[in-house]
Amino acid sequence: MRFVIFFSASSVLILPYFPLVNKLPLQALSEWLESGEDRKIRLVARLIREAPTTFVFDNEGFVEQLLSTAAQIHKNVSEQMSASLLESTMPFGYVVSVIPGQPSREHIQVRDRAQQVAGKYSLGSAMQEFYMDLTKEAEARIEMQHSFREEQNQPNQVIVM
Repeated sequence: MRFVIFFSASSVLILPYFPLVNKLPLQALSEWLESGEDRKIRLVARLIREAPTTFVFDNEGFVEQLLSTAAQIHKNVSEQMSASLLESTMPFGYVVSVIPGQPSREHIQVRDRAQQVAGKYSLGSAMQEFYMDLTKEAEARIEMQHSFREEQNQPNQVIVM
């Protein structure tokens, strides 16, 4: 197993490189969030980019903690955290299979799940806004696939988005 080791003036964080789904890494990341230190929170945002694509759906409580802690630090930290969460779910370079005339199943699932989760939170909340942003990103990728297929007018293909 590979590990990532991060050092700061007062702490050492050792995490399995991938995936970030078991309890121990989330607990360690939570402790770094609770420290309130800008550097540690930015580091957590960078690590989150490497999370599995279902992370934001499988760990809603942790996502809420990430977003609220980042928002308390600074607006640009909050934006970085949201971008990291979005990228973990829909990374560029993510290969999806496409059936001619239909959007990718993966992007449809992300869009539908994100809409469902957004509906559980109050309008304007950080969680509702994040999951609506994720919905919009999935819809944009679906539209990009549609536009690309029309331009290429080619049957069965794999598109990297």
